[in-house]
Amino acid sequence: MFVCESVKSCVAKQHLFLYDMYSLCYRVVPLLFSKYLESVLLNCYLLLLSAVFGVQQGEYQMAFEHLGNSMTFEPTNVKAILAAGCMLQLHGDYDVALIKYRIVALETPESGPLWNNIGMCFYGKKKYVAVSSLPSLSSRSCFWGHFIG
Repeated sequence: MFVCESVKSCVAKQHLFLYDMYSLCYRVVPLLFSKYLESVLLNCYLLLLSAVFGVQQGEYQMAFEHLGNSMTFEPTNVKAILAAGCMLQLHGDYDVALIKYRIVALETPESGPLWNNIGMCFYGKKKYVAVSSLPSLSSRSCFWGHFIG
């Protein structure tokens, strides 16, 4: 009888311990998760800054890796996508740069640098008719963006 009572109390203590741990995790985990999200967004911004610094220093490989990591954390970051598109454009990969710019156009269609870079991609591909139609397209998107948004 004594062994049975001690086993019951031991099991009860274990259940209480597990319940206490669960309640602690229930309170702490959301706080930790929010801190993690803050650090991820901070890391995205820091990676973007280090990529810009890498481009200024001529370290294009490191800059492109940091931009890729930044876009891994936040795939719709407009600044990171524009920077990656610019790097692709500098290396003559106009088609992939245009695909990147399509993502940015969905997020911010009124962006002037976006339309400038799209025009330069078409110019690099020697599609001069498309280049000549872009100023009117960009001015209309900027104009309508102010009234719609």
